[in-house]
Amino acid sequence: MTNKAKKELHEVTRRAYAAEADMKACIAAKGDALSQKMGYGDLDGLNAIHRYLIDKYHWLPRDVRALTVDELQMLIEGVDLG
Repeated sequence: MTNKAKKELHEVTRRAYAAEADMKACIAAKGDALSQKMGYGDLDGLNAIHRYLIDKYHWLPRDVRALTVDELQMLIEGVDLG
């Protein structure tokens, strides 16, 4: 692989990681709102999302924590946070 190809690959990888981080931050913000709605007390962000999914689907915590960012996004997309 040439140096130019490596640089391009690294840039694509960097952008993918940045997009995933942005999506995770949006999910965490939804978790904050969900925590308030569900009365989860001190839980916020991703922890609130995880708790919601455990309660709703009766999944094990280890299974919920193993979900990808894309899977989390899909699962909470339809949740009413209003």
